Amino acid sequence: MNERWNDMWVSPQEKYLILFGVFVFQGPLQDTFADFWRMCWELRSATIVMMTKLEERTRIKCDQYWPTRGTDTYGAMTVTITDVQELSTYCIRTFQIHKVRRCLSY
Repeated sequence: MNERWNDMWVSPQEKYLILFGVFVFQGPLQDTFADFWRMCWELRSATIVMMTKLEERTRIKCDQYWPTRGTDTYGAMTVTITDVQELSTYCIRTFQIHKVRRCLSY
């Protein structure tokens, strides 16, 4: 996965920093879904934008890295799809991401 951090902007009047951090990645492979969702959780990502369809011209461009419905677990992360809005040219999906707490038994 490639990463890019866009610069920040400092407000001279307010003396505070506003970060316009944007991380850009290609769609994750099946064996990196867990890493992708863990990264989204760690970075507290509020928005994920997918710029391609899963398939274009009969060619697979990206694997589906979210649950079709309900909840799926990816490594230590559970992802729940809570809403889907199908619009004419794009789709908005809303997710909840939680880290699974693992208990060790002795």
